[in-house]
Amino acid sequence: MKKLFFVLAVFALAGSLTFAETEISFYNKVYMEDAFWGHDDAADENIKKFSPVKNKFDFQLASEKFDAEVKGIIYFADWGGETYGFTGELKDAWVEFRPIEQIGIAFRENIVAWPSSLPIYDDDLKTGNIGSDGFTALFRPSPLNGALTVAATIPFGWDLTTESINYVNGENELGEKNKFNFGLGAAYTHDYFEVSVRAANIINNDKRELGATIGFPNLFGAVENLNIGFGYEYNKAGDGYDDFINYLTVQAGVYGENLLDAVVTYETDKFAVSAEAVTNFSEDTNWSNFTHDLYAALEFDLHATEKLTLAFTGKIATDFTNDDKAGEYDGTEFTLSGETLKNAYMAGIGASFDITEHHSVGAGFEVGLQNKNYGFAVPVSWTYTY
Repeated sequence: MKKLFFVLAVFALAGSLTFAETEISFYNKVYMEDAFWGHDDAADENIKKFSPVKNKFDFQLASEKFDAEVKGIIYFADWGGETYGFTGELKDAWVEFRPIEQIGIAFRENIVAWPSSLPIYDDDLKTGNIGSDGFTALFRPSPLNGALTVAATIPFGWDLTTESINYVNGENELGEKNKFNFGLGAAYTHDYFEVSVRAANIINNDKRELGATIGFPNLFGAVENLNIGFGYEYNKAGDGYDDFINYLTVQAGVYGENLLDAVVTYETDKFAVSAEAVTNFSEDTNWSNFTHDLYAALEFDLHATEKLTLAFTGKIATDFTNDDKAGEYDGTEFTLSGETLKNAYMAGIGASFDITEHHSVGAGFEVGLQNKNYGFAVPVSWTYTY
């Protein structure tokens, strides 16, 4: 929270100093989206749950010398036993200062190439992220007019705990030598393609991460608004993403040391289409034994009128090996049950209506299915942009 107040204070200072040169944008969405009713086949019981009311905000400031952003979510939810309350989650808060045009000094966790952004999942993957939660130095050579960005990062936390310290020497509690973590990355943008590469925790083999993306905006300039992108992620820890599909007892994600992703978007005046996929092509270890090997999603948006848009969405998560996958994790050990991991599915329909240039409302119906488990959600929203 101190980080949030710090960034907000810098926002105000930068705005007061730059005046007309400052561009400010604001996004705010009040919504309910989580499943509120479902069925647990193993327990043979129906589940009812209060769908939290959420307020997502995103405040951005841009100027010649200074950029900053704060985004997060405020929750009003049932925290157990019909005990309701408010809390908040700071999703991102960063600042970047450019003392000269070619040099950027940033405290910025996410500097993401667009092939890493999944439009249906509505979040970013790590494949094309050249930033870190700590300090990032950026270099943009002037001969390339900002097309190339080179980043060097030193990650650390902001809560003054031992877990947040990036040690440069000494030993840990096990007597092992501390390994200084740093990262390098680069992103290049061309009219016909965009590429990025990243390496994080380079010295620490147990936590090393590598990533690369390539994207083709407007399909090499041949088809307007047709964008195709691919990404690759290697992470030694075998991490991943656990909420591609999430409807109470229906949950699906993809974990693994080697992950591939793909995204395709196309839009015309009449409709828009988005498709995305993430797959694990590593041997299953630890968490990947409990998650699927492939997630894929497709969304079709029909611009019925100038103000009304209808959306149709489908998702699937499946497993390639389909043997001895499901199991339990007790906090210490992984135990396989010998059962197969069933496919998970999601289908949804929604509508959004632009009341004015800045205000829109939306509603829909979604269902998640996995074997004999299912969950239902009725998302509703009000969005304000400035």
